[in-house]
Amino acid sequence: MMDSKKEPTQNTKIDLETQSSKELRAGVLQSLLNVLVVLGTISLIYNLAILLPKGDWFAISVYGVIFFGLMIATFGRTLSYTLRVTITGAVIFLLGAYTFVMFGLGKNGAVFLLAFTFVNAILLSRRAGVHSLLLNAAFIGLVGAGYLMNYLTILATEQTVIGTPSQWVNTTISVSLVGGMMIAAGSSVINKLEKAILHQQQLASQLEVERQNLEITVADRTQDLHRRATQLEAASQVARSISTFDDLDSLLNDTIELIRQQFGFYHAGLFLVDEAREFAVLKAATGEVGQRMLARNHRLKIGEEGIVGYAIAKNEPRIAMDVGKDAVHFKNPDLPNTRSELALPLRSGGKVIGALNVQSEKEAAFSNDDVRILTTIADQLALAIDKVNLLTQLKTSLEEIEASYKQYTRKAWHSHLRSAKRNYAFRYHRQHIEVVDEGYVEIDNALKSNHAVVTAQKSGEKAQTLVAVPIKLRGEPLGVINLRFEASHVPQDTVDLLENTANRLALALENARLLEELQQRAERERQIGTIVSKVRSRADIDSILRTTAEELGRSLGVAEVLVQLNEK
Repeated sequence: MMDSKKEPTQNTKIDLETQSSKELRAGVLQSLLNVLVVLGTISLIYNLAILLPKGDWFAISVYGVIFFGLMIATFGRTLSYTLRVTITGAVIFLLGAYTFVMFGLGKNGAVFLLAFTFVNAILLSRRAGVHSLLLNAAFIGLVGAGYLMNYLTILATEQTVIGTPSQWVNTTISVSLVGGMMIAAGSSVINKLEKAILHQQQLASQLEVERQNLEITVADRTQDLHRRATQLEAASQVARSISTFDDLDSLLNDTIELIRQQFGFYHAGLFLVDEAREFAVLKAATGEVGQRMLARNHRLKIGEEGIVGYAIAKNEPRIAMDVGKDAVHFKNPDLPNTRSELALPLRSGGKVIGALNVQSEKEAAFSNDDVRILTTIADQLALAIDKVNLLTQLKTSLEEIEASYKQYTRKAWHSHLRSAKRNYAFRYHRQHIEVVDEGYVEIDNALKSNHAVVTAQKSGEKAQTLVAVPIKLRGEPLGVINLRFEASHVPQDTVDLLENTANRLALALENARLLEELQQRAERERQIGTIVSKVRSRADIDSILRTTAEELGRSLGVAEVLVQLNEK
C-alpha cells in the first residue's frame, strides 16, 4: 500500500551526516596512528641508541611515555573515538612541549605543535583546532618568557637556543599563522569530504527506500493478484458446481455454502421473490443461524426492508460499507457481528427473481473486484435457477405425458380386446402351437410386478425354472411371455434376451393394432360413403328415409333400424 512506503526524514539525514563524519574521521585517525606507530618505533629505537649510553633517563622516560600513549591510541579500539584523538593530540603536544622546553628554538618543536593543531582541527573540530592553536601560542610565549627571564635556563643544554624576544614573538606568530591556515584548509577539505560522503549515503539511503517501496508495491500487487486469482478460481468452482445441479434446493444450499467458504464471508443467504412479488423469502442460508432463519420463514418486504428488499425493488446492487451508518440496512438479531453487507439482484428474462446477500464482520469489506465477481456468480446462479425450474417443468410435463400415454395405451388395448371378443393366448407345446384359455400363476406375478419373474421348482428329481416376462408398451403391461426350462438355473443373458424380445414384441403388437384400427376405420368410411351415395341418389324425403334405414340395417347387420323425423 502507498501508506506503507518509507520517506527519508530530517532526523535520518542528521543521523547519516553524523555517522558519515565519524566514519571518515575514524578512518583518518587510524591511518595517522598506523603511520605514527611505525615512525615512532623507528624514532624510539634511534633515540634509545643515543640516550642510553649517556644515561639520560629523563629523556628516555619522556620518549617512553610518548610511545606508550601512542600505542594505547593505536590499538585501544575499544576506547571512544574522542578519547583516542585526545590521547594522540596529547602525545604530539607532549613531544612538541618537551622539544621547546629542552632545546628552545634550536629544534623542530614548532612542527610538533603544528601537528597538534592539525590533529585537533581535522579529527575533532575547527573549534578544537582554534583552541589548540591558542594553547600553542600561550605555551610558546610562556617558554620564551621562561628562558628570557632565566627561569628555564637550568634546563638548557649545549643544543638549546634561547634566542631573542623578537625570535620568540616571530615563532609564536609563525606557528599561529601556519596553524590557522592548516585549520582553515583541513577543515574545508574535511567538510567537503563529509558532504560528498553524506551525499553518497543519502543517495544510497534514497535508493534503499525506493527499493523497499518497490518491494512493498510488488508485494501489494502480488497479494492483490493472488487474491483476485483466488476469487476467480472460487467463482469458477462455484460456476462448475452450479452447472451440475438439477434440484433447486440442492442448488441453492450448496451454492450458498460454497460462496461463504471460498470467499470467507461471515454469512451468505439467497432470497427468492414470492408469487405475489411482495416479499423476498429466504430460501438458503449458511450455518446454524441460517437454519434458524429458514425455520421461521425469514422474509423481507420488497422495497421497504433491508438492502435485499432495496436491491430487488431497484434492480441494482446495494452495498453497506458500514451498516451502522446505512439507513436501509435491516439489523438482524441473529447476525450481530455484521459490519458490512452486499445484496445483488438475481435477474432472469428481464425480471428480478431474487437476491444474493453476503455479510462480513469487517467494515468496507467489499472491493470493486468482489462486486464484479459476485455479480457474475449471481447472474450464473439466476441462469441455473431458471434451468432447474425449466427442468422441473419439463420433468413434470414428461411425467404427465407418460401417464397420458400409459392411460391411452391401456384404454386402447382394453377397447381392442373387448371388440375382438376373444382371448389372445398361444402356447408352443411338443412342437405344436395351441390356443389356451388360462395362464399360470407366474403370469399374474409378472403382471403385478411389471418385471420379469424367475421361479425355480423341483418335483422329485426333476427341476424346472419358470420365467415370466411382461410385454410392456410405454411401461404399461400388455401381456406376458411365459417359459418353462427343464433346468435348475436360467442365465441372466437369457432373461435379458427375453426382455428385449418382449419389448420388440410390444412394438410389433402396437403396430398391428394400429393397422387393424386403420383398416376398420377405412371400412367404416367406405360403408358411410356407399350409404351416402345411395341416399344422395334419391330425390324425395320418403325415398331418402327408406334408403337410409335399409342401408344401415344391411351394412351394420342389425335386426331393426328406425329413421323418423320429429313433428315438434
